[in-house]
Amino acid sequence: MIYLTAHADPIIVAETPDWLVAAKPAAWHCAPTAGRPATPALLVDTAAAGIMADADAVVSVARPTLCDWLFSIYPEVAAINGFAPGEGGLLHRLDAATSGLVLFARTQTAFDRLRLSSAAGHFAKEYLAACDLSATGGALAGLDGCRPPLNWPAGVDESDWPGLLRRAEPARLAAALSATSLIGVFRPFGPAARQVACARLPLPAGKAARNWGSRHYRTDILRARPAWLVAGGELDSLTLNLSDADVPAGTRPALLCRVRLSKGFRHQIRAHLAWLGLPLLGDQLYNPAAGDLPTTPRLGLHAGRLTFPDPSTGQERNVVDSAWLAAFDEPDNPTPKPA
Repeated sequence: MIYLTAHADPIIVAETPDWLVAAKPAAWHCAPTAGRPATPALLVDTAAAGIMADADAVVSVARPTLCDWLFSIYPEVAAINGFAPGEGGLLHRLDAATSGLVLFARTQTAFDRLRLSSAAGHFAKEYLAACDLSATGGALAGLDGCRPPLNWPAGVDESDWPGLLRRAEPARLAAALSATSLIGVFRPFGPAARQVACARLPLPAGKAARNWGSRHYRTDILRARPAWLVAGGELDSLTLNLSDADVPAGTRPALLCRVRLSKGFRHQIRAHLAWLGLPLLGDQLYNPAAGDLPTTPRLGLHAGRLTFPDPSTGQERNVVDSAWLAAFDEPDNPTPKPA
């Protein structure tokens, strides 16, 4: 059994004089966002959370940002000249509905070195992504705005993939996805550009290609395994059973993927998996069945492992979260098949 997230408040999971890693619960913003005060109320869809019967009801949960919380304990982090005002030594963000590990620098020198290392592609981030297999019927049309609308993994014929999705057999889907990679380009999409769209390479020549970004982004699915969503749970948490033993009838099937990024685009994992017809549990943007989630409005996405060069020694640092270890207790990294 794994729990996303098992703690209601952030915790520090690793620290040195140069940097620290905090574990962010779901429903916490990493930092103030545009047009949003530093410590606002977070709006939570209570119908999706299973709190009230009124589908239009919204509850306001007062909650600071991760930066607010951290700066009150480590004021030196707030003094760093970072990427944006109010972010201090924050080196990367997670979506508010995503839980997991976030890296902060504790000195200006450490921030500058880590920023350069990240830009050079020397960071690796691994995630636990829970795909909603009950959504595969509605996801067969793929993702609006993408080229093609429905993608397929390496090693599977394009014509066979819709049938695999329709049958929604966890073990067969896990075998098809394990050790594969998705490589492509992105562009903003939809009303107010709230979503992103994806395209396979190579792009067609001409005007159509100019609508897409030039940078290629890669999502490695290192391993996939069946899981089952446990009904109930508490606000901002998600409980998954890793065995089908004693699973009650009607339990929601899921697929747990170990995913690695080096450089990331906004919503990259969410969009790439939805593009495969396997949207995340609880994803209000990309999952047509998200409103049926019986637990919470959080995403089925947890940042569980960070690898980066130490800013003082250059030695590789590897910070791992306990929930990630519970799902993927593997000593080595599988080599993904090319897309």
